[in-house]
Amino acid sequence: MTRRGFTLIELLVVIAIIAILAAILFPVFAKAREKARQSSCQSNLKQIGIAWVMYIQDYDEVCPPLYTSTPGISSDYFHMPELLYPYQKNAQIWRCPSEASAYQSFDWGIQCTYGYNQSRFAGKTNFDSGIVSLAQLEDPVGTIIFIDDTNLYAGPYSPAVAAGYNPAQGVLNDTADLTSTRASNRHNEMYNIAFADGHVKSMRDTYYRNWSYWMD
Repeated sequence: MTRRGFTLIELLVVIAIIAILAAILFPVFAKAREKARQSSCQSNLKQIGIAWVMYIQDYDEVCPPLYTSTPGISSDYFHMPELLYPYQKNAQIWRCPSEASAYQSFDWGIQCTYGYNQSRFAGKTNFDSGIVSLAQLEDPVGTIIFIDDTNLYAGPYSPAVAAGYNPAQGVLNDTADLTSTRASNRHNEMYNIAFADGHVKSMRDTYYRNWSYWMD
């Protein structure tokens, strides 16, 4: 009994089927991989949120500022990741696994790809004068503290915005905002966000842009 091999047509059909299956499955695998990174990112923000609360407990319920002018570190400033570092001592939690490169680096090997809500927790004219106490937060559940970003500075308001810019009508990534506040929807077009009550959730662009989430 003679054995017949595959014909050229049969091989082409098999290759075509494999190519079709690959085209269908690769996007599914990519989304699944990004979903895992999204979960890891949420874990990072959860740990950062815990450190944020621990800082508040140690400083008479005063929320940490964006940075302080204490000399001797990071170009004569203590920035947010450095203020919270003693409570976690883990530089890795400040970098999202879906962000290829960190735009800001700090001491202790911290590379930050999360933005702090400077609209609420930093002063509008002097970053050291905008101290906010926990009691001042009327809606901790709906107040953003950290968000997926390209650097530490997040929020639709900063002293560096263009003249005539109305922060009450502003949104993140607005072209009129010159502060490099570039929130990143890197998780399948979703943003991971940590709130002042400690919970973390993924949100879409149209949801988190509401001004009330930034200014309480």
